[in-house]
Order: sequence, then structure tokens, then C-alpha cells
Amino acid sequence: MVRLLKIVFAGFFLLPVCTLFAEQNSAAVDWRRMELVVSAASSISEEETGNAADWQYAAQQHAEELLFENFIRAMNNLRVDAYRTAADIIRADYTKNQHLYTYYVGVKKSKIQYIQQDVIIEKSFPLFGENGFLHILFEAGYDTGDFPTYNRFVHSTIFTGLIVDARGLGKQPAAAPRIFDNNHTLVFSPDLMYPENFRKWGAVQYTDDPNDQSTGMRIGDNPYRVVAVHDDRLIETDIAISGDDAQVLLQNKNSRENLMQGKVLIIVDSLREE
Repeated sequence: MVRLLKIVFAGFFLLPVCTLFAEQNSAAVDWRRMELVVSAASSISEEETGNAADWQYAAQQHAEELLFENFIRAMNNLRVDAYRTAADIIRADYTKNQHLYTYYVGVKKSKIQYIQQDVIIEKSFPLFGENGFLHILFEAGYDTGDFPTYNRFVHSTIFTGLIVDARGLGKQPAAAPRIFDNNHTLVFSPDLMYPENFRKWGAVQYTDDPNDQSTGMRIGDNPYRVVAVHDDRLIETDIAISGDDAQVLLQNKNSRENLMQGKVLIIVDSLREE
């Protein structure tokens, strides 16, 4: 089975992403909800043998096969960090195939629709949380709490979280983004987090609405609000803030503790599904 999975995963990853997907055969990352939504459709064909129930069942089985293929292909579009997609990680370590396949077959809940002569199946796969799968591909917490230190003291307070307004810079969501100061010192990344918090809800939460009221539970009632700065050295998933903001943010140990818990919100221009 592992050998078969290696062949299946490798073969699909070599297909160009542009071959994806027909309208009802698709996979998209919903970054607002932090989940991968996959759908597949198959036509109900009348055969010489059997009855309507048999033909419907055959179409449903075919749609299930297409759903799995679309899930695999979606790994090409799932951006994990600055340099890798989920597919890149699996290519580098095929032992993750079996774990990902076991996860996939364990997700039983699906939405099935019968529309005219088509069967349409949709499944949602959370990236994080109790039923998430990102932890299979990516481990956080290699340097938990190892934040940079700044020589001069600045006045600060306890911040319950961090809000970074990155609009206007062309930034794109990723499962494991990094935040630097404008001297290219790493300020925040999943490596600095508690692994259990990364598994719970990821490194950051994304929104394209600066007035989003649904984020309060994560960032608390006194987050530090900063505006991202332009930095040509960074790829579109990574973000820079000023050195002054970084010093204020990291001055208090309780603020650093909240960062280790991943209490970070990033505002981007658009959260179109990918």
C-alpha cells in the first residue's frame, strides 16, 4: 500500500497545477476558515445491466475516486511556508504518504448532492485543530521562545496578541509564515511557538477585513497593532515590521508568551480561495 501511495502521489504531483479543476471537480484552501475544501462530480450513466440505484452507486464511487485525486492535487496549491508547498514536503519525505492517506480515509463526513444526472461530493479538511492534517506535514516549536533581544529598553505593556496590517504589499497566506523586522531579524515564526498551539490553530489567523469581529477570541482585547513595511528580501508569504515595533512587541515576557501561543492576526488584501 505504501508503494502504491508513493506512485499515486508522485504521479499526481507531476501534473501541472493549471490542469485543475472543472467547476465541480475542485479543491481550494479557505484561509479564513483554515480548511481545505475538496469537491468532485461524476455523471450517472445508464448501462445495459443494473438499475437506477446501481448506476447512481457507480457514479458515486467514481466521484469518490475523483475526490481523492483532487485532494492529492490540492497539495500543489497548499502553501506551507516561504519556499514549500505541501506537495514539496511530501516529495522530500514519502513516508508522510501513509500518514496523509490514513488521515484522508478517516474523514468520513461529506456532503453528497444529486443534481440532474450528476453526483457531487464535497469534503472539508481542517488544516488545524483536533481533526486537522497540517501537523502531519509540518512540525513547529523547534526554538520555542527563542525571540531576539534588543539592546535598548523601550516602554511597553502586556499585549494580548499581535495584529499586522499587511494590505497593499501583495502578501499571500501560508500555513507557516514568518515575521521579520526591517533588519531581517526573525521576530516570529512557527519555530518560536508551542507545538501544541500550532496544532490547535496554526501560527496566525488571516482576514481581509480590518473590522473582523470574529478574531477577538484569538488576539484578545489589547493586541499590538502594527503596519507591515515593504522589504524586497521577503517572499510574498513573509512579512516585515519596523525594528521599533518589534522591540515594543517583544519587550514584555507576557507578550512573548502570547506570541508563543500563536495569537497573531494578519490582514491581507484578499482571501480568495486558492
